[in-house]
Amino acid sequence: TAGMGLPAITVFIFFGVICGPFVLGIMKASQFSGMNWLNDVALAFIGMSAGGKLHLHEVRQNLRAALSVLFGTTMCTYFGSVASTMLFGVYFIPFLEH
Repeated sequence: TAGMGLPAITVFIFFGVICGPFVLGIMKASQFSGMNWLNDVALAFIGMSAGGKLHLHEVRQNLRAALSVLFGTTMCTYFGSVASTMLFGVYFIPFLEH
């Protein structure tokens, strides 16, 4: 993956899609029901891998910018959700009509 410039996780996801039931059909959809534990293990592996690539001195340098982006994203999501619910909620949530 280093030659292509892609992270390893991108290649893993790509081959997972190719081998899955919708492309080559190597694995059938019915086989996935017993594999939920594998999703949990894979998610833990991805989290540990991403966490291992964080360098504390780089995080400290960019902390203010990262917190600003986090705060802005959180506020936009919150106020966007409230506004959407107030504008369109009467069509989807019956108790808002009264």
